[in-house]
Amino acid sequence: MRRKDDGEVVRQLVLIPQSLARFIRLPGPGTRFVTIEALIKHFVGQMFPDYLLVAAGAFRIIRDSDIEVEEEAEDLVRYFRSAIKRRRRGRSIRLKLEKGLPSELATLIRAELGAGASIVVETVGFLGIGDLGQMVDEDRPTQKFPSYSPRFPERILEHDGDCFSAISQKDIVIHHPYESFDVVLAFLQQAALDPDVVAIKQTLYRAG
Repeated sequence: MRRKDDGEVVRQLVLIPQSLARFIRLPGPGTRFVTIEALIKHFVGQMFPDYLLVAAGAFRIIRDSDIEVEEEAEDLVRYFRSAIKRRRRGRSIRLKLEKGLPSELATLIRAELGAGASIVVETVGFLGIGDLGQMVDEDRPTQKFPSYSPRFPERILEHDGDCFSAISQKDIVIHHPYESFDVVLAFLQQAALDPDVVAIKQTLYRAG
């Protein structure tokens, strides 16, 4: 940005909170949206009235979110709270730059974030295409698949909701999302309330 009174060029960083919607619906007939970064660029003069916009671009940093679990920690709740806070400043694993971002700004961003060339990606179009899911809630039934109601394992229902009795008869394999996740919650709740249960152990796999 260039200051109006003396022409000095300065750089400004506008952080967009995750709590804000990525897409803003425009008033008027029809269904039209604009990204929040486009809205910021359009009204940047109101945010910085003493400056003129020279160039602008968006970027997104993706950080390593793995958490190493210390099973012997005395207070697991406090340990995980601390680990989640540290995760916000985890190692940078991907830096996505908006196509057309001035090379000077791109170089500055890479240097400030300590991002090597191997993790930098220039994206055509807007960043974070996964955010398009925010528009699924719009009332456009013709563009949606019919709603699906997952089934609950019948054998557990036949045992009056007793997961242990149903499993003792035969192992049960649950396929999500075709079968309800409520069965997992019911199983954990029953295990937590059963005085004969010594421990609950699970193996969690994360994908994506």
